[in-house]
Amino acid sequence: MAWIRGSLTATLPLMLLLWAALAGCAGTPPQDTLAALRETCLSAAYSETVCKDYIVQASASQQGAQARDTVDEMIRRRGESAFLAYLLGEIELRRGAPEAARPHYERGLLLADEAEDALGRQRCLNALGWLAASQGEVDQGRALLEQAIAAGQEAGASLAVAKTLSNLAYVERSTGRYAAALETLRQAIPILESEGNDDLLRRVLSNECELSRQVGNLRRARTQCQRAHALAERAEDPRGLATVSIVEGLISLDQGSYPSAEKSFIEAAGHAKRAELDELRAHALILSGVAQTRQGDPGRALATLRKLDPTTKEQRLRHRLYLGQASRKAGDLAGARAALDSAAQLAEELGAVEEAWEVDVERASLARAAADLPGAIRYAREAVFAVEGMRQAIPLDGERTRFLNARSDVYEILAASLLDAAGGRVTNAVFSVMESAHARALREALSAQGPKFAGNRASPSPPANQRGSSPSPTNQPGSSQLRSAQDQFAAERASRPSPANQPGSSPSPTNQPGSSQLRSAQDQFAAEQTSRPSPANQPGSSPSPTNQPGSSQDRSARGQFVVERASLSLSEAQARLRPDDLLLEYLLGEDASLLLAISRDAAQAFVLPPRREIEAQVQAYRAILLRPTRSVDARLDPEADFRRDAGRGHELFKTLLSPARDLLSGARQLIVVPDRHLHLLPFAALVTDPPEAERELRFLVDRWELRSLPAAAFLVSQPGAATRNDSGITLLIADDGAPAYDLAPLAFATAEASAIARAYDPRQVERVSDAAACESLLTGDTRPQHAILQVISHARQDPESGPQLILGPADDPLIVSAEDIATSSAAPPLVILSACETARGEVIGGEGILGFVRAFTLAGSEAVVASLWSVDDARAASFWGDAHSELATGEAVATALARTQRARKHPFEHPFYWAAFVTYGSLSRIAVEQGDKAKEPRLIRAQGNDPG
Repeated sequence: MAWIRGSLTATLPLMLLLWAALAGCAGTPPQDTLAALRETCLSAAYSETVCKDYIVQASASQQGAQARDTVDEMIRRRGESAFLAYLLGEIELRRGAPEAARPHYERGLLLADEAEDALGRQRCLNALGWLAASQGEVDQGRALLEQAIAAGQEAGASLAVAKTLSNLAYVERSTGRYAAALETLRQAIPILESEGNDDLLRRVLSNECELSRQVGNLRRARTQCQRAHALAERAEDPRGLATVSIVEGLISLDQGSYPSAEKSFIEAAGHAKRAELDELRAHALILSGVAQTRQGDPGRALATLRKLDPTTKEQRLRHRLYLGQASRKAGDLAGARAALDSAAQLAEELGAVEEAWEVDVERASLARAAADLPGAIRYAREAVFAVEGMRQAIPLDGERTRFLNARSDVYEILAASLLDAAGGRVTNAVFSVMESAHARALREALSAQGPKFAGNRASPSPPANQRGSSPSPTNQPGSSQLRSAQDQFAAERASRPSPANQPGSSPSPTNQPGSSQLRSAQDQFAAEQTSRPSPANQPGSSPSPTNQPGSSQDRSARGQFVVERASLSLSEAQARLRPDDLLLEYLLGEDASLLLAISRDAAQAFVLPPRREIEAQVQAYRAILLRPTRSVDARLDPEADFRRDAGRGHELFKTLLSPARDLLSGARQLIVVPDRHLHLLPFAALVTDPPEAERELRFLVDRWELRSLPAAAFLVSQPGAATRNDSGITLLIADDGAPAYDLAPLAFATAEASAIARAYDPRQVERVSDAAACESLLTGDTRPQHAILQVISHARQDPESGPQLILGPADDPLIVSAEDIATSSAAPPLVILSACETARGEVIGGEGILGFVRAFTLAGSEAVVASLWSVDDARAASFWGDAHSELATGEAVATALARTQRARKHPFEHPFYWAAFVTYGSLSRIAVEQGDKAKEPRLIRAQGNDPG
């Protein structure tokens, strides 16, 4: 734990600065106020709260000696007490003498025990715990803080308990125990709400906001920041506004909203200036430079950053890091190298793991810019190793799911560097790194749930702390396994020799493609990836001497962090493709993006534009596709309206698919592994040929069938039919009356169900409209009777709860969330969601979209068809009637959907009406029994309900 001790000790001044800024306790009070507080403390009817305020304010105004004399006088008048001993400790701590403070806190604890003073005991334990943790004794500090919480509960001092919870959360966060810190903060919030302590509540909300952002839960972070911001505005507190605005800017950075981020940072700098918090102001201005760089204006960023000269090591670290980034993007490689070398040294001195991986990411990018491929691979691998180590310290599914969202760029850098090193050849190492960035948490969750998932898609060994598994003591944050990994990482970083041909030097024969040095690096990495023995100390195993940090086995396993044991190799993925399949796997990066195009017999890689450029194209084309909801022209003459901007769809096709034109020509089905906002793109609606007057528009779906996968690992070994004795369809039909949330009635729901039912033997059709029965089928443990489940309902995106299905009427709505569905274990093989925006949700990098598709996948479905936008009720009824006519013959899901979409374009129909539905998953087809279609389908209602 040496690196943790170093980090906490070195950052103690910054921790105290932020503590003061968040608590609003910095600043110098008027002298008459201090005098009045002092006289109150010396009076017979003194208040402990007033005396604590006096000590804090006297220390802030550099009157610590007078404060000490005051407490000594109180002791002479009243005798020793736990509270007065505690005040003496606070005076020493605030004058920067923590070792002198400790004996006073210990004396106070002894006096509190003698007097059976639970509140005094709480105060002194809290102070000792914080002091121990800040000096590197983390385990002791944590234990003391937990004892302080128990003492506060015994004393009935709920506010004191909340303050100690806040301290404990800070310690947990500082040691990488993100999930524990979040849980601790969330325990404090209801206490502070009930106490009405808005000041401390704001601080806790700010801390939770920052930590939620750090683990990637941006929706929760944004919500808590908004609450903290409102409290700071109400209190007219510039300190609080500055800190919250900084975190809000960081959230905007993570979301790619760079102008918004810069605005937040500039506002934070203004608030900090008013509060006379110079270090916080400098921090905000440094971050504004980051936003300027990300906006594509490194010259302006350099002008901003060069004006600053931070005084603390922590700020110099961030300053040099971002100065290096801006210099690289401005083309000043020598300046970038100097800045990053300085940042790396500072990160080592401070033991700052989070910043260290960012420095490695920048050094990898710089090495690529300087044609130093061994250096790029080395730094990128170390950065990925650091990210993986931090991720393993997060036991909660939800936070692990989001963690890679703001950190996946490093996987693209590593994959691109390996690709360049291999002369553009797609190796197993390149493919493995690409896969490691996609659907990691989803694969882990499926693995933890066992063999119910077809194809055994994920590792048979359940990872630690996944839903449904028992936590293993060997991988808990703070355990010996995690500490060993962290210590190993710190030791390796400290001993790391400078690689040859650092960025800024001229390329030499030793690092050119084909050189022995480069081949050695490539061979080592490829061997580590393809051999993949089980990593040491898997959850549930006992550590042995051969896998301890520093042993040869431990060192040889170092490269295995990139890939889960059950991830497919390149050859395995190719073997699972049919001769006419083409797998397209995307990874969008800040400086460039990658596309792997893999067929059964070939694999090629292509460099695409940066993420920002691609996502801007996607957003612009989606606006065109959604125009019928906003434009009268698009409804009156849809073809003329669409043709006007169809070129955007063709440009996007050229960006995303044209590089792989040779492999495209031999394919019939495209299997897309999207990344980030590509999950929101209907690939079927891309325009393949230049749109010309008097020439029929050609879309992607005219030639290829499409389905989407979270990762290539979801390719089943033998794509085929899901055969079941109970093949058929269950229809969940929303009430056709007025729905909740003032949504329009589903006037065509019954017609849609009837059109679908006509495609099947009536004995294989089950209609369910009762709310209780619908809820049971969606969220219970009883699997629907048939292989296909179609939901005909409304859906909405709730800001707090995420995606929801709405099946009941306004007076008694049935609201089913994606989370409700995910915890079920009885979803059928194929689920079709005929509702609005059922493919939408929170976009989480390579993890995909947190919504219904993921929920039904976790519940056991092998394929889900969902919509990317609001669908037209009447057209959906006709669309699904035709699609099920194909499915009922046993046609493949992707084929049935493609044929139905093609039929909608003759005569022309705007893509808005046919392109919204997308197939997700590995299932190819459902084997449906044929029979007499003349019989009536069954109508299922819950027992006891009026059948009328």
